[in-house]
Amino acid sequence: KVDDIKRNQWIVSPESAPTRQIVAIGTTTGVYCYDLNTWEEIIFLEIGEVREIAFSYGEKELLVNGGIWDTTSWVLISTYSNMSVFSVSPVENLVAYYYPSQLGFSSVEDGKLMPPEVLIDVHQPTNIVFSFDGTLIAAHDENNTLSVWQVSTGNNVLVLNKFSRTIDAIHFLSNQAIIVFSKGKYGATGENAEVSVWDIASGDLLGIYSEDQLFVTASSSGYQFILDSEDETYTPVDGEEDSYTTTSERNTAIVTLANGELVKTALNDLEGVCNAAFSPDGSEIAVAANE
Repeated sequence: KVDDIKRNQWIVSPESAPTRQIVAIGTTTGVYCYDLNTWEEIIFLEIGEVREIAFSYGEKELLVNGGIWDTTSWVLISTYSNMSVFSVSPVENLVAYYYPSQLGFSSVEDGKLMPPEVLIDVHQPTNIVFSFDGTLIAAHDENNTLSVWQVSTGNNVLVLNKFSRTIDAIHFLSNQAIIVFSKGKYGATGENAEVSVWDIASGDLLGIYSEDQLFVTASSSGYQFILDSEDETYTPVDGEEDSYTTTSERNTAIVTLANGELVKTALNDLEGVCNAAFSPDGSEIAVAANE
């Protein structure tokens, strides 16, 4: 059924509501919502380009950009012009969002944000992420500064401004480390993608991986993440300006944080991984590969 959605429209990862059995897919034109049992389309919310999308903790609401929709009637309940960047806690009814010049934490009641319970001074965050247990929150801003705070108190526990390239995504690795991903510039004259892992308590760099292309996703239950890299070689074509032939080699591995060190275990039977996910308890991995 998802063939109905053109691949070049997909711009954010699908979000699922396991209890309600709904998946919502953000695109350049709006949100497609499907029933996970029948794959019948429930509704298409024609709202234009989707920047942020998530179900509320109780799955009663769908948050998209600055709007909150009821997931039964699909009526738009409320809108917030300042909620351009947000994240939903995985363990409680709490939404973190950019409140003018600050990061606010609010509960959602009847489709509306309650007054912020905690406010943190922050400069225009471009990404906000809760830790898997909901006790920490991280954000990076347009100046490539990464910060981590305690959710309950708003106390800052880490500030990193050591990044010379754009930060594209961040992932928690349990509560001990944070993964920073920069996708680089694809192509013969571009820079490599980069994944770096930082200790939250000390701010020390635990490891760094750099390849032409990288894919990374973290386990929600512990200290592991999947790292898939593609090392590409570009060879100029004789007599043709700005023309190259490309050869590539892919390597997939599980990286485990153990005793403050990263241990990389290759998965030699996998090639060309384009997506992967851990099971909720972290004991299994589902992988989609080009082969």
